[in-house]
Amino acid sequence: HILKLTIITKVDMAPRSAAVAVVAVAATLLALCGSTEAHAQLGAYNKTCPQAEDIVFKEMTAVLAKSPGLAGSLLRLFSVDCLLGGCEGSILLDSTANNTAEKDSPLNKGLRGYDVVDSIKAKLEAACPGVVSCADVLALAARDSVRI
Repeated sequence: HILKLTIITKVDMAPRSAAVAVVAVAATLLALCGSTEAHAQLGAYNKTCPQAEDIVFKEMTAVLAKSPGLAGSLLRLFSVDCLLGGCEGSILLDSTANNTAEKDSPLNKGLRGYDVVDSIKAKLEAACPGVVSCADVLALAARDSVRI
């Protein structure tokens, strides 16, 4: 599938129009990731980790109550992860002595929200060890950022 996305911005754009534009872009990005191997769709973990979506939603609600700006940051983190080759969570990997990770690339230095993903992942691991992938945690967090 090839998708051409054109975003037009105006300095004097009304805040409501800007919010609508952000939601439209978010919906497009989330729809794109729906065609990958990720399982981040409503009910995907109903049998294997029934509380997964509630855990993510509660955590995102608490995070965004304290730092509303992280909603956009998590959506950006998700979109950067999905940019090349699909949504596989590679943006979350740390650099090693022999390899510089995506997150340490000069283009990605300004990304925020890694700590939020790590915190949610830790809570999901405590509830359902080894069930919810890091890529899905990122996708669910980004989805709930838009939803909230």
